[in-house]
Amino acid sequence: MIRCKRNKIERNAMKSIKKSVIIFVMVLFSTNIVYLKEPDWLVRIKSIKPLVSTRDDVIKMFGEPSDKDRISYGEHYDFKDRRMEIIYETGLCVTKIEDGIPKVYGWNVPEWTVIDVSFTPKKRINPKKLNINFDEFKKEEVWDVPGSFEYLNNELGIYANIYKGKLETISFYPAKKYDDLYCM
Repeated sequence: MIRCKRNKIERNAMKSIKKSVIIFVMVLFSTNIVYLKEPDWLVRIKSIKPLVSTRDDVIKMFGEPSDKDRISYGEHYDFKDRRMEIIYETGLCVTKIEDGIPKVYGWNVPEWTVIDVSFTPKKRINPKKLNINFDEFKKEEVWDVPGSFEYLNNELGIYANIYKGKLETISFYPAKKYDDLYCM
């Protein structure tokens, strides 16, 4: 009889341990899924595509810019935890004479087409939260700011500045696949 009770207690203890392990694994798994999920602001910013999206698309997604009284080809949005800047194309290829040599600037896209989206958090964030593999980027140390590195990937059209392991700013610009749209 004592042996039977002892076996029953051991079985109940094992069941309890198994339940605890299962709960622990589920919590660990769900925490990792949440951690790997891109932040909402990044998903929304990445939906604005340079050389594809327009000012109207940006306004539909984010509302009127913070400087709405001053329409400009460079506008910004101030949110409680970040600042976003959008640069639009003027719709013109511009030729400037530099050192006696004509240089052409601009993109062959309609006026008010997005050419750059930049994000600056008010509090620096861990770049791992972005779910972007910066190992595939060209990395250069900022020579006059110790601990600051620039990451650049022209194939994807992404630039990031990371200072002491935290994101300072990230920009999305025309990816290399759009080079044929650059004014020549």
